[in-house]
Amino acid sequence: MKALILFVLLPVTLLSQPKVLTLEDAVKIALENNNQVRTARLELIKSDEKLVEARSNLIPQITLSGSYSRYLKKPVLFLPPRFTIWKVNGWRDRDRL
Repeated sequence: MKALILFVLLPVTLLSQPKVLTLEDAVKIALENNNQVRTARLELIKSDEKLVEARSNLIPQITLSGSYSRYLKKPVLFLPPRFTIWKVNGWRDRDRL
C-alpha cells in the first residue's frame, strides 16, 4: 500500500516543483505574450503586404477569354422590313430589288 501511494504521489511532487527562469527566458516569454508586440508585428507584416500590392500594379496584366457555341440548327436572323444590303457598285434598298 505504501508503494502504491509513493508511486502515485512521486510524479505529482516532481511536476509541482517550480521552474527556474532566467532573465532571458522571462524576457522571451514576455515578448511572445505581449499584445502590443503582437500588434506591432502584425502591422509590420501588413505594411509589407501593402507594398507588394502596390508593386503588383507595375506588372503587365493579361486577360484572356473565349467562347464556343454549337448549334444543332442553323441560326435565323430576323431583320426589319426595310434594310439595305451591300452590292458591288454600292448600297441598294431591299424594296427596289
